[in-house]
Amino acid sequence: MGNCQAVDAAAVAVIQHPDGQVESYSCPLSASDIMAANSGHYVAVIMTVTHPRSSSAAHHHSSRRSGGGDGNQVRYLKLLRPDDTLLVGHFYRLVSFEDVLREFGSKRRVRLSKLLAKKEEELRKQREEANPSSSVVEGEEETTGSGDSRNSVRVARKGQWRPALQTIAEADSFK
Repeated sequence: MGNCQAVDAAAVAVIQHPDGQVESYSCPLSASDIMAANSGHYVAVIMTVTHPRSSSAAHHHSSRRSGGGDGNQVRYLKLLRPDDTLLVGHFYRLVSFEDVLREFGSKRRVRLSKLLAKKEEELRKQREEANPSSSVVEGEEETTGSGDSRNSVRVARKGQWRPALQTIAEADSFK
């Protein structure tokens, strides 16, 4: 009976605001209630995941570490859906809408840039296989431009048609 405060401390849901303010709730409530009270923010649960190390690295580092375990502890934020329930005993954090968009945007940009580079390389290889002389035309376009080589390359990539006509000598019959 002497340790009643420990039970009370574990029976709360703790929510940390971006400015450092901490709120405690002693009953389960939905994430939508918290999001409605704090507009422009998502509720995220803090998850700690332990990644195992390689056997040689774990043996080397375990002798120097005071704590147990053979891995790196990494903290993740998992966004909750509005219909999820915040449980007592867990630690939650409010994340601003802008931070979420920035994080998703940076990951999307990385994926898209890799995808675009891969597609561009495939298209270049297909053009070279189809018409080996087109790569020479692209090289000439890059060097003989009006200063902006990127525009010249774009024109060459679009397949601008150029006539390949021989010069015709005029006949002296018109005199």
